[in-house]
Amino acid sequence: MLKKLIKHEWKDTWSVGTVCSLIVVGLAIIGMIIFSLDIWRGNSRMNDAMEGFTATMVMFYFMMLVWGIIGVVFVVKYFFFYRYYKNLFTDHGYLMNTLPVKSTELIFSKLIVGVIWQYLIWIVVAASILGMILVMVAQVGEIRISDFWEAIKEFFEALRYIFRDEDFMEVSPALICSILAAILWPIAELLLMYAAVGIGQLSKKRKFLVSVFILIGFNMAKSLVTNIISVPFMLVSDQLPSQFTINIFAALWLVITIGMIIGLYFANKYFLEKKLNLE
Repeated sequence: MLKKLIKHEWKDTWSVGTVCSLIVVGLAIIGMIIFSLDIWRGNSRMNDAMEGFTATMVMFYFMMLVWGIIGVVFVVKYFFFYRYYKNLFTDHGYLMNTLPVKSTELIFSKLIVGVIWQYLIWIVVAASILGMILVMVAQVGEIRISDFWEAIKEFFEALRYIFRDEDFMEVSPALICSILAAILWPIAELLLMYAAVGIGQLSKKRKFLVSVFILIGFNMAKSLVTNIISVPFMLVSDQLPSQFTINIFAALWLVITIGMIIGLYFANKYFLEKKLNLE
């Protein structure tokens, strides 16, 4: 049944994710066209007015690109926040919560699709920015695309020696913990949003608005806790080996992330099974 729920969730959300991805790709294509022009080679004859206009347009494009990426990431993240509320705690909830499925399947189906779309959006953003950089460097520096493939081969060859280096063993715990925490963090964030919805739906009026304010409070508390945890490390960092401090901090970040995922999962399960309020 979980597969059917995931399939249904994907079918209902793919259009939003696809449109957001196309927006990022479209902005990247515009950037590639701009950076492929001959004006970047330095051999074009432009007067001061034309150079000023070009600089203004490039600045405007970068502003549009930055705000476009921020907007797309924001829309994708909070679209699934609203969808969780709409599907499970409004009129739709009368249908969803009477299906012959477990609450865990409802949570996992929405969580899996929401997290996948967050990963996909970041991959699209990274690929688009990389594409613009490649076009820019190739145009300005007159570098061939084949040169990039050689650079990539040399990069992976260098990684082989780095992984064999004894010094790498000192930084590997921090690197591994940081990568795992970064991968798991979107899961924790979505579950935090779901928890805000679970608490907000207990309100008699304006449930979604209450959920938004609760989420804002959660984010403020999260920042406060992060700062509180960071202070002791900053105070003792001068008395401990720097790499040891980094490893401990990265491991703690991973443990907190996993703890958030487990705790928030059971909290959301509790709200669906024990505190469901559809009236």
